[in-house]
Amino acid sequence: MIAQRWRKVLLGKPDTLKILRCTNLKNTIHSSFNRDIHLDLVRTYPNDEWFTTHTKNLSNILNLYAYTNNGMGYAQGMAFIVFILYKKFYNDDPDNACQDTFYSFHKIVNIIRPIYPLNGVDKTSTEFQDHLKHLIYFKISRRNRNLANKLKQYPDLMPVIIYNNIPCLFANKFSVEESTLLYDFIFTGECSDMFHRVICILCAILISFEPIITSFTFDKVLEIIGVRDYYNVRKLLCIAYDLV
Repeated sequence: MIAQRWRKVLLGKPDTLKILRCTNLKNTIHSSFNRDIHLDLVRTYPNDEWFTTHTKNLSNILNLYAYTNNGMGYAQGMAFIVFILYKKFYNDDPDNACQDTFYSFHKIVNIIRPIYPLNGVDKTSTEFQDHLKHLIYFKISRRNRNLANKLKQYPDLMPVIIYNNIPCLFANKFSVEESTLLYDFIFTGECSDMFHRVICILCAILISFEPIITSFTFDKVLEIIGVRDYYNVRKLLCIAYDLV
């Protein structure tokens, strides 16, 4: 099952999982990010009634993460990741869903953390994004050199693609079920492969939008890539699997 595969990759061996589940998570902490968290909770999958009965647990998980990782805190998009993790883990094992989600979320954020600036003067995220941008150009050029060259003509497009997708692991463009398919692709194999698979999905998005990127102005491209209806999860996965 999907939840079992995710636990194996994100939480480790059964002995480790047992220790993590013995941890008594505090469920009354309100971090300094509590207001931001609650604003995001009501607009993350607002039409999915299942989540309305689990808002308290989701809030506790996000507040506890922000409290115990004060340097990182809470950033917009994190709620998407926690929602999907929690729903899959809860449907498989409701008694341990909070612990499984909390520690899995830690592992995921540690992998994508270089994307987040820690403060207003932190330049490491910008430097990381610049390296990531060139890696994406390289991967795309191996499949479509013309597209890679066109992307280089729009240097401001890549930061938009990166920051609109990685902090929420693409879930802002897809339903819970579709996002689960993407996450199952990302959480396959070793943890060391996870970020590479994230990059493959980013490349797949750009490749799928090739006719738009090569035919329209930059402003029009920005407008179109923001529309959820243009994203086809199965098409993206086919391209991403080919890029791994």
